Amino acid sequence: MVNLGSIECGCGGVKLYLPNPRPKFRCGCCCSDCLQRAYIGANGHPPKAVLERRAPIDLIYVDSFFLLPDKDTRAQLSVFRLNDPSGANITLRAECCGAVLCTENQAVHVPHSMAAFNNLEPTVVSDFFDVPEMPFHIFTADWPENFAKRLADRETDELGMAREQISNPASEMDNLHMVNLIRAFQVPPPSMSADFISFKDLREELPLEVVHDYFEDSRL
Repeated sequence: MVNLGSIECGCGGVKLYLPNPRPKFRCGCCCSDCLQRAYIGANGHPPKAVLERRAPIDLIYVDSFFLLPDKDTRAQLSVFRLNDPSGANITLRAECCGAVLCTENQAVHVPHSMAAFNNLEPTVVSDFFDVPEMPFHIFTADWPENFAKRLADRETDELGMAREQISNPASEMDNLHMVNLIRAFQVPPPSMSADFISFKDLREELPLEVVHDYFEDSRL
C-alpha cells in the first residue's frame, strides 16, 4: 500500500499496516530481553550476527497505531510478556509462524510509540520510509565487555568512528541521546482516524501469556 509502513511475519500470514510510515527514532539495543524476543520469534534461530552478539537488535521506534486489521489477521495475533507477569514490555506475535512483530514498553513508550525490529529478517520484515541513522547503542552492559569492544572496533573500521554505547540507560537519562530518545517517544501521531487502532486497543482483545523460552540462551 502507498504511503504506509508495514510489519510482516516471515510466512506472510500476518501483515500489519501503519498509517505513519516514517520512524521517529532508531538505536541498537543489546538488552537480553530483545535478544530473547529474537530467539522466540525465530524459534531459536535468530540471524547469525544477532546470535553471535556481533550486531545489536536494530530497533526502529514508530507510532503505536495500525490500520484496522481484518478479522482473519486478528485471529492470528497474540501478545506476551517476557518472564514476569508484571513486565513492562508487551509484545505482539504472529501465531501462524511465531514471529515477534513489535513491542511496547508500558513505562516509557506509551501512549504514542512502540518498537519494531529492523534486522530480524526473514522472521519479520519491517518496511518503513526514511529510516533514520542509528546514532548509538543501549544496554551494552548486558553484553560481555569484550563483545561490546568488538562492536566498537568493527564500527570504527567500517564507519570511521564507533557509535556511542550507553551501558545502562536508566542511569544515564541526562545523556543527550537518551533525552532525544525519550522526547521521540512522546511525539503524537501526525493524524488520527477511525480507521486506526492503537497497540493498546488491539492487544486488549488478544490472549496474553508469559513466555520464558530461551531465557538462558539470551543471557550467556
